[in-house]
Amino acid sequence: MARRALGHPSWVVALAAGLLAAACGPAPPFAATPPPPGAMTWRTLRAEHTTVVTARLPDGRTERRRVRGLLAVARPDRLRLRALGPGDVTLFDLLDRDGTCVVVNGPGGASPPPESIMARVLTALCHDLRVAYRLGPAPAGARRVSYGDWRPVGASREPFRILIEDAAAGFTADITVTRLTLDDAVPPELFALP
Repeated sequence: MARRALGHPSWVVALAAGLLAAACGPAPPFAATPPPPGAMTWRTLRAEHTTVVTARLPDGRTERRRVRGLLAVARPDRLRLRALGPGDVTLFDLLDRDGTCVVVNGPGGASPPPESIMARVLTALCHDLRVAYRLGPAPAGARRVSYGDWRPVGASREPFRILIEDAAAGFTADITVTRLTLDDAVPPELFALP
């Protein structure tokens, strides 16, 4: 049933295998706090993080999986996220340029068909990350972004926990930042379409 719903069996198998192989466990409790003075004052950001994704499946069940990711953001309008599975295999790779989110590659370099459920969920995640990192106004939809665990990074204060709740897309993403650098040079080709 899942293979037909996604319309692309290799995506189902590769993503499911990667997420199932990843460690599954609850994240520590999330304590949302408002941004402190001097928060999120950067031009570029690079981060490594682990994310616990809780998704509502088409059959009504809920699944929780942990995935590791690499993120690069350049204001005003560039974002790239690579989600990694076991052995650092790319599960999916998202690119945002000027508010247009695309899946640029996945398992074996393939992208899911644009009309598939997988493409719609990943596009929603990309837009949610745009909102979380303040790259523009939130598009229409039922999403909420909360921040916590604010820490000093250089002259800025940054959230090391971000909770994205996207009711329309049917998932939550509890992001725990493990490493973060600000205002490093980010090569423009990182945000280029392949």
